[in-house]
Amino acid sequence: MKRKRIVWIGAALIVIAAILANAPGRTGSDDDLDSAQSVPGESAGAATEAENTETEAETTETEPEATDAAQTEATEPELEILDQSALGDTSAISYLKGRTETGAVVEIIDGVTYVDGYLLVNKTYSLPADYVPEGTKAALDGVQKSNEGLVLEAWEAWQQLQAAAAAEGLSIYISSGYRSYSYQGMLWSNYVARDGQAAADTYSARAGHSEHQTGYCFDLNSISSAFTNTAEGIWVNENCCRYGFIIRYPEGKSDQTGYKYESWHLRYVGQELAQTLYNGGDWITMEEYFGLASVYAAD
Repeated sequence: MKRKRIVWIGAALIVIAAILANAPGRTGSDDDLDSAQSVPGESAGAATEAENTETEAETTETEPEATDAAQTEATEPELEILDQSALGDTSAISYLKGRTETGAVVEIIDGVTYVDGYLLVNKTYSLPADYVPEGTKAALDGVQKSNEGLVLEAWEAWQQLQAAAAAEGLSIYISSGYRSYSYQGMLWSNYVARDGQAAADTYSARAGHSEHQTGYCFDLNSISSAFTNTAEGIWVNENCCRYGFIIRYPEGKSDQTGYKYESWHLRYVGQELAQTLYNGGDWITMEEYFGLASVYAAD
């Protein structure tokens, strides 16, 4: 009897132990819990390490930029302001770079002057005798003059301008386009013989100083003041900037350009600059805008 009781008690203890082992909330051993608790810590450490690596990589990537900037500052000092009155014959300058009082960058390369990237010709800045524009509508090698001697960008803009005028019932046409150095010299000499040098210099450029040699300009219709108040002249003055052209020698600005008002003389500069220089109808000259002189060097 005593033995049976002991067996019964032992069996009961086994059942109780089994029940406790399967109680809710008890899902694994202590070692399992330690492992589970250690994983978040390890992940956080890995994430932190990855972030540090990323930060180091970013720092490494930005360092060359700072170095490049420092090198640029060291190798490109601020440009000096040009003494434009002392330039002399600019067509003979192989290379020169400086800035004007307004901050425009003037760069002369093999006698050809660029101001903020725009080819510039006036009484101060000239072109070499052998300069011939490239990429023109008509080939210009050995040519003295050509009404199709415009660089293609200017020629295409001209065609759009002419078509727009025609749509308004107006007729505009190029009467004088490209002129070579020698042809311009001949024209100027003829005007000097007729009117004297002082007068000729107010309306005709000397050889090398004419925009007609650039391939970016032309004269319209009558090439005279009679054009100014015609329907065509009025329309051109008000609309040419929309196609990238400017009135190169505006009214009342001869003290800046060195030439009298020429309503028929258009210069291509692109739409952005042209619309800026239009200035609501009160034309700004390239000389004023870029801070340029336009005076012949002393003979």
